[in-house]
Amino acid sequence: MTTTASVAAWLGSNDEPDSTFHPLREIEPDGPDAVPALRRLLADLDALGAPSMLTDAKLALEKSSEINQQAASRQNAAIQRITEARQRAALADDTIAALEAMAAEQRDAEPWLPVQPGQDSPLMSEARRLSRASVQRAVMLAGGKGDLIYRKLQEFAADAVDQVGAAPLPEKVWVTPEPAALVMRSEHAESWTTLLMQGDRFMRLHEAADLTRRLGGLLSELPGAAPRLAFQYRAWLTAQQQFEELRTVARPLRLRWAIDHGWQPGLWRPDQINGNGDPTPTPLTIGARLKHAVGGA
Repeated sequence: MTTTASVAAWLGSNDEPDSTFHPLREIEPDGPDAVPALRRLLADLDALGAPSMLTDAKLALEKSSEINQQAASRQNAAIQRITEARQRAALADDTIAALEAMAAEQRDAEPWLPVQPGQDSPLMSEARRLSRASVQRAVMLAGGKGDLIYRKLQEFAADAVDQVGAAPLPEKVWVTPEPAALVMRSEHAESWTTLLMQGDRFMRLHEAADLTRRLGGLLSELPGAAPRLAFQYRAWLTAQQQFEELRTVARPLRLRWAIDHGWQPGLWRPDQINGNGDPTPTPLTIGARLKHAVGGA
């Protein structure tokens, strides 16, 4: 399971919570998972309504794809030109003239022709190098904005929790076997839509937060024995202890249930988490106080 599936998706599955506390691996700018991770983050930010936060990284990533596509097209065209020239020479009445024409085609196309079958041409190799450099730039641009993005995601998380926590629900919603039908027939029908939309939003923003931590080098060590789910639930020990009860709750109601049972859902930073699972925030260091004083979460 992915980190998101094993932690945030508790609200949508019956899988056991991920109680591990080992750090995640940072995504390297030139690593094989850099592009997929950045594309997922861009998609998440777009869905969350914050696409402009990584416009420069998106442009650099698009530039990389453009280089690859254009280079592949030029190399294929060069190979096709030489193939056709050879076919014409084989069928020409004036074979020598046709061979001379083929040689001219060869000279023009040579930079795009593979030295050996199955290998890249010299220009294709250079194009791939420039494409990789563009990917590295995109990842570094995203990483450089990691802290800013994380703070915005914290705002989204707080808003999602506020909306779910404030949604009025019928008293019997926790005991009925058909909570959706009960809520939709009540005077609070709009609350069910809120639960669905904000629950999905909560899960998506945590996927984005996980990617941001890995791309942005924000893999700060969690305090004490705190597992990764502490990023989602500040009262993480309570969350672990009550997980079996959560499994009995209808999925759209799980975030609300977590709120009502004191899990303190949100998106937290390590300096906002207690290593012993106490939901009371840890005392901030002088550095953390300064960070919060200038606009931190």
